[in-house]
Amino acid sequence: MAEGLLGGLLGGEEEAHEVEAGEGRVSAEAFAASLAADQAKHDAGVARAAEAFLQEQTRLLQTQREEIAEQRTLRLSHLKSQSREGKLRRFGQRIRNGMQVFTALIFSAIGTAARKAPHYADPLKAWGDPLAREGQWKAALAKYDEALKYAPAWVELHQARDAAARRV
Repeated sequence: MAEGLLGGLLGGEEEAHEVEAGEGRVSAEAFAASLAADQAKHDAGVARAAEAFLQEQTRLLQTQREEIAEQRTLRLSHLKSQSREGKLRRFGQRIRNGMQVFTALIFSAIGTAARKAPHYADPLKAWGDPLAREGQWKAALAKYDEALKYAPAWVELHQARDAAARRV
């Protein structure tokens, strides 16, 4: 605090103090620049110091411009990379969605084909025969009845069914 107070008294404080000058208010920095410009007219040393200061400021501004140009180039490059990455990600999502739809269609087609496929009595009778040999007459009878839906004229199937029905 004492540093700020002492600096303010001696004129070294960095905050801009406003000084009343004519009709408008001028900051301390602008006042100092105006005073230095006035002194530079009369003193060659002040003129050289002001010129060196202005050259240094010019170099700083040029460096800032170059840095901003480099940052802009890097940002644009980064944005292009992000754009490419986003396009690849969206393409990948489209491929995954397409594969999911394709898989769903395949399973749907398989289900439809299974429902419309011809049903044969042979496997059902073949399933019922070992059940009958093991003495599981009710299960065998159910398989024989189901097989008769597909082959109602099959004599052997009728005989096997009748034998299972007598044992139930």
